[in-house]
Amino acid sequence: MKHYGLTILLAISSLGSMQAALASRCNTPIEPVQQVLANSLGYNLSNTRQGISAINSGNVSQLELAYVHVAPDPDATERRGSPVLTRQVIYTPTRSSIVALDRATGCEYWSYTVKVGSSLSGGDGFRAMSYVPASGNKPPLVVAGDSEGHVHVMNAQTGQLLWQKFVGTNPAYHRITATPQFYQGKLLVGMASREIFTALSKLVLACCESHGLLVAIDAYTGKIDWTYHTTAPAQRQWDLLQGPNGVPVWSTPAIDEASHTVYIGTGQNYSAPTTNNSDAIIALDTRNGKVKWTFQATASDSYPVACAAPFPLDGPCNPLHSNDFDFGASPIIHTTSSGQKVILAGSKNGMVYSLDASNGKLNWQKRVGTGANLGGIHWGMATDQQRLYVAVSDVMINKMNALSLDQINMPFSDTANTATYPGTAQPGGMSLAPNAKPGIYALDIDHGNLLWEQHPSHIASDGNSYPSAYSAAVAVTNDVVFAGSLDGVMKAFRSSDGKELWSYNTAKPVNGINGISGHGGTIDQVGAYIGGNNLIINSGYDQFGGANTLQAGPGNAMYVFRLAGTR
Repeated sequence: MKHYGLTILLAISSLGSMQAALASRCNTPIEPVQQVLANSLGYNLSNTRQGISAINSGNVSQLELAYVHVAPDPDATERRGSPVLTRQVIYTPTRSSIVALDRATGCEYWSYTVKVGSSLSGGDGFRAMSYVPASGNKPPLVVAGDSEGHVHVMNAQTGQLLWQKFVGTNPAYHRITATPQFYQGKLLVGMASREIFTALSKLVLACCESHGLLVAIDAYTGKIDWTYHTTAPAQRQWDLLQGPNGVPVWSTPAIDEASHTVYIGTGQNYSAPTTNNSDAIIALDTRNGKVKWTFQATASDSYPVACAAPFPLDGPCNPLHSNDFDFGASPIIHTTSSGQKVILAGSKNGMVYSLDASNGKLNWQKRVGTGANLGGIHWGMATDQQRLYVAVSDVMINKMNALSLDQINMPFSDTANTATYPGTAQPGGMSLAPNAKPGIYALDIDHGNLLWEQHPSHIASDGNSYPSAYSAAVAVTNDVVFAGSLDGVMKAFRSSDGKELWSYNTAKPVNGINGISGHGGTIDQVGAYIGGNNLIINSGYDQFGGANTLQAGPGNAMYVFRLAGTR
């Protein structure tokens, strides 16, 4: 049986290679020194998600589709992970590949693919990517984190692998979702844990042992400089569970170069005892990982997926303290009109916080969403010098529906699915939270006052109208705000008053410029990616189920738009 499975995997790998070969090859090399237009999920070290572009409210209606790139992976059902945009190249992750495309034409410079039998063959692929500019005699680098906790570093000109390394401490659970940030020769890499899901496989007797990390790594050698642990090592508790644990770091760190400070957001604990570091913003010294301050937004939060399981599989769950109110949105560094440096942070509890960057003291807080386990504020906010722009989802889901029993190694039939358990909502267990307020909001940064809000809706396949939920990170460029919704629609709003200026539905069949047919779907995680004359949209996400009245479901397409008449 093992030989048969390997044959199938090799056949799939060969098919992927043949499909990738259909992409036209670029006939010019990648220049070693380029202007970086957008880098990492947050675009820059401050995570402002403010794009450097020619797109504004006067010409946004002139955006036209230049081409679509379809993931070459035959089994890709998502297009997740932020690209990197330079003046010449779009570096984009797929499930098992990093591809370098010419920004104007879509031809392919190179592709780095993880082979069958590697760390990714059983995982869900590349989740995060960033770019390191050339320095002296050192080449430009592309850095990618995968779902098995490995960092891959490639020469950005050639795609040659320079080093690859597992940088976590627990190979069974650690994964990278946060975009690595480069600072003074180091990569700062946040580490999350899949034990929120796999706790079920242990039938509560050993849950839970892993926790989040921030790891500082030499970008050129892979040597680990220091590691910050979000909790102490787990110990067996009186009730046979282990703790403390959880507190993952799955949002992109923000770095203040002047004060040598890195700011991270954390998630919840996975079981008791809870800690002061969960659902928090933490400031660390970039030179040694020492804590400067901690701000905790939601205390006593412990949430594993087992909270949605029937007895006795719900053992790690404490219903009184299971909110799942992470800081998944990347913290933003901003200077106010009075000159105060602040950290702007959005939580899945629906609140926005402004913190003094030097000590973590709360300046103001503003509720914009009701809060739920997919936000509230899920993947990210954006800021310019005038306003803070916030995407609100207010979507709740039974996260058990993201799993099949064989995925979590439970001792039942490997063909069963958790969606058949009693109490599981259908379809997909997804719904709006009670009193939900999904939409796009603009706040005054100095005081947190609401300046405008928009609440778009969409017509679902059943012919009815539903509120559009905004889980993906929002982005801003000049006087235009871009926001993509779970139903697969990207919209542009005028930043001063929220007036809608442009809209495009990505949830449809497409033909890729690389010769592969594909499909768009849910817009989540990255949202809009903006730079130069381009708008880039990842379309397709199935982490939490297929199509329903709120989301478009799986897809494998990356849309590249540009202003008409430009290249």
